[in-house]
Amino acid sequence: METSPIGQYKKNLFPDQIRCRTPRWNSVDTALLEISVNGQDYIGSYKIAFVDKLSIFKISPLSGPIGGDTNVKLFGTGFQSSIPQDKSLYIRFGTIESQIVDKAEITDFTWSSEQYYNEFHTSESQLHDAEINDFVVPEDQTVKMYIAAVTPDITR
Repeated sequence: METSPIGQYKKNLFPDQIRCRTPRWNSVDTALLEISVNGQDYIGSYKIAFVDKLSIFKISPLSGPIGGDTNVKLFGTGFQSSIPQDKSLYIRFGTIESQIVDKAEITDFTWSSEQYYNEFHTSESQLHDAEINDFVVPEDQTVKMYIAAVTPDITR
């Protein structure tokens, strides 16, 4: 377990966050947290929230022109999981400039490998080579989809 004054690195203030690993939770939920230093005396009943992990499973298209301006679809989870909800989420391609994610453009998507692969218009062998280290998404799993990301111009 680790305590740290994240977001508030000021002298003479107590830590405002506690980070600890928990077993994997099967759902996004809230729980009550009680803290003990000695395993006998507990304080707390602090309400904590578990949120979806921010993960990107798939990207489409897999390549584009070096001049940029290609709309990119991102498929994953946790795009809207920030607490508070109005916290900004950014996308960055490599080390090029960041873009703020418009959370209104995030939609639910029922995963279909066939629908995803049909967008590429390429052979199965090329897709297999591109996906060797890719995340496997089970069919019919609901993921989040964000389409408004625009690739930067890398000729600059």
